[in-house]
Amino acid sequence: MPSPSSESNRRRSSHIVKVKEEDGSERSLLAGVPDHTRCDNTLITSKYTILNFLPKNIRNQFRRFANMYFLVVGLVMFVGTRYPQLYASAFSPYTTWGPLMLFVSISIVMEGIADKKRHVSDHKTNTDRCIVLENETADTKPVSESVRDAMNRSMINVSKKNRQASARAENSALDDIPWPSVDIPAVGGMHTEAIFRPIHRKDIRQGHLVVVRNREMIPADMVLVASSGDRGCAYIETSSIDGETNLKLRVSAKHKTDPSYSKPLETINEAVQRIAGFTAAGCQSGESSDRIAELITEAPNAHINTFAGVLKFPSLLTTIDEEDPENPPLAGAGSVKRELPLGAEHLLLRGAVLRNTEWAIGITCFTGTDTKLSQNTIETPSKMSQLDLITNKCVLVMILVELICISYLSTMAVLVNENQIDTLWYVGRKVESETNNTWPYLPDLQAPDWATKG
Repeated sequence: MPSPSSESNRRRSSHIVKVKEEDGSERSLLAGVPDHTRCDNTLITSKYTILNFLPKNIRNQFRRFANMYFLVVGLVMFVGTRYPQLYASAFSPYTTWGPLMLFVSISIVMEGIADKKRHVSDHKTNTDRCIVLENETADTKPVSESVRDAMNRSMINVSKKNRQASARAENSALDDIPWPSVDIPAVGGMHTEAIFRPIHRKDIRQGHLVVVRNREMIPADMVLVASSGDRGCAYIETSSIDGETNLKLRVSAKHKTDPSYSKPLETINEAVQRIAGFTAAGCQSGESSDRIAELITEAPNAHINTFAGVLKFPSLLTTIDEEDPENPPLAGAGSVKRELPLGAEHLLLRGAVLRNTEWAIGITCFTGTDTKLSQNTIETPSKMSQLDLITNKCVLVMILVELICISYLSTMAVLVNENQIDTLWYVGRKVESETNNTWPYLPDLQAPDWATKG
């Protein structure tokens, strides 16, 4: 009979296999290392750009069959006016094209105003202020790997620090975000800083450590790793995503061997120290990635209630000598990493709002068009009201009736001209068998002799 630990191991292993089989691909990220090879966090809801506004908008205007009908009628008039040898047109085409151009121009202007508002809203959303946690190191003396391991996060100094002059000028509007800081003495001649840096929402990349405060919108899909809540839990409101107003509970991705696993509450400083132990926020520039946790997730999809992933912690946190009977390593004997399966309870969705939680920190797994919110969003459709749809049907019926009438009258005209043209007095031909020479309209007057007139 298998032991409970082996059964738990089997369940987690099958969970990881499912991640790798999702859509035939998987996503691998290093915690705290932004991946610039994938899409940024920009989302666009506008329909037009400066280049495609006129052609795309004009095409949409002529989806209304009435506009297309009058355009064709005006074209027929133009041909008759320009080439009278083909047929004569009684009216100028501009009597039809003039009103058509007026109404189409008004519709184009109104559509442009509406799309301008979308551009403004997109710019406001994409340039909204967010806070990321990252490392900035000032080296004084290199130290050996064993000394770095002995430091074990005691060399981390958490502080709020301004960027260099060029970056400070670019993000001057972001520097007014208040945030606490704490100093921890440096050890071993090295000084490492984990800093809170404000950036624009559009600049968030997959792998970034993002800090969200109470009542702020989640800027991207993130795996929760710390929060101010009890045992690292956080609450989110997803009414803007699925319409549900009930708060949803999310759980931090903590390994059972983590000292803070059973700790009820965690301060922001304690959380940063713990997170820096397995992310790039606690590593110097150019340091080996063996100290950084690896986040493996499913491929982007539109399922907001499901998520599959694995967080592989580095050997600095756990080794094979620290085996927990209730949570054994998945890689077998000699493993130096622990793998924590992730589910929907660990995921903070973009568009949700953090509630009843002072702060939360997460590893960004999906950004921009990869987020579940974007995967569920359809392209902004062109407006076609019920009146437009009814008008289109009426125009089709009118064209059909018009074609039937034209076909019938043309056919009858051909038949009459061939068979009865000589019997029609009003055409102007003199009939030999005609005995009644009375003018039908003015019987007191003599009828004209049409055939003898020049």
